[in-house]
Amino acid sequence: MAQGFNLSYQNGGGLAAFCILGFNYRGRCSVYDSVISNKLFLLSTDTSMAAIVMRYAPPLLPHLLVFSTENFFVAKFMLGAPCVLIFLVYKRKRRHRAMNENIEEFLVAHNNFSPIRYSYSDIKKITKNFKHKLGEGGYGSVFKGVLRSGNEVAVKILSKPKSNGQDFISEVATIGRIHHVNAVELVGYCFNNSKQALVYDFMSNGSLDKHIFSKDGDDSLDSKKMYEISLGVARGIEYLH
Repeated sequence: MAQGFNLSYQNGGGLAAFCILGFNYRGRCSVYDSVISNKLFLLSTDTSMAAIVMRYAPPLLPHLLVFSTENFFVAKFMLGAPCVLIFLVYKRKRRHRAMNENIEEFLVAHNNFSPIRYSYSDIKKITKNFKHKLGEGGYGSVFKGVLRSGNEVAVKILSKPKSNGQDFISEVATIGRIHHVNAVELVGYCFNNSKQALVYDFMSNGSLDKHIFSKDGDDSLDSKKMYEISLGVARGIEYLH
């Protein structure tokens, strides 16, 4: 036959081979329209068949190739996606671990010059479990708190720390050493892996911009007060530089 598949079998007895459509008693079955339309029935009382070998006709090979290729890509995706996800999770945890190690090394090295270090449970007690929220920004949220001494503080909870922890380190290193009447003092900080917080002196009069750009006429500042504020800001900037 020009198109077809060969069927060979081997056993001890005489195994009979039959095809539903177009068959040869000696084991040759036809393939029509590139589709296997023959079903082979092996009728024999002897079941000690050793081997059956089939060779598909050439017109059927492209269909099998496409089917196998699609299955390959599906299997590749199903196996590859979990591996990629596991790798990304591992990289993220490794990056955060490196950040935590960098911050911890800095805090230990500058322990004598740093402000007070609070635990996260201390921060929750100071803010009464984050009861009074003062504001919120891209860095996180600010809550009002009270220390054991009775002094009021503003606690800034960092929600999106940088991957290398440079912002946290810089703020503790610089503002932690500033002690000036015209600059807000950093009282303490909290570092507990992903839990990071900065504790500042509380400004009872609120933010300066609310008074300068107040829409309420009664709260407007006179020229003398504006001059004193400008002079204080200038002294604070001079101290920082």
